[in-house]
Amino acid sequence: MYIGLMKIIETSNSILTKDTKNIVSLKFPNKTTHSLETMNEHLEAVTLLDYNNIGVLILIYMTNLVSVSKEARTLVSNNEMTKTHKVVAILVSNPLTRLIASFFRHEQTEVPNKIIYK
Repeated sequence: MYIGLMKIIETSNSILTKDTKNIVSLKFPNKTTHSLETMNEHLEAVTLLDYNNIGVLILIYMTNLVSVSKEARTLVSNNEMTKTHKVVAILVSNPLTRLIASFFRHEQTEVPNKIIYK
């Protein structure tokens, strides 16, 4: 779906948007967890938004993410993530989401990232 020049992709637990400056925003509208299935959906959506195959700048709003499965964490640490994510900023709002975000920061060493505490 397009709204103006913005592209929107909805997965089972998130909404991804890409604006005119090629920045992808990932939001979890409801309290949710990330499983291997939802992480694969996320990767597929980001790949669709990365039509140049150069990676995307992504802002992840983790405020409603309450846990990530072991299988999903393993997927994050492999090369598939580094192919699609050029730079990652993770917005957190409480100690739990900060803990989850810190895992992504340590596992994704090849992708520059920053945790922003709101």
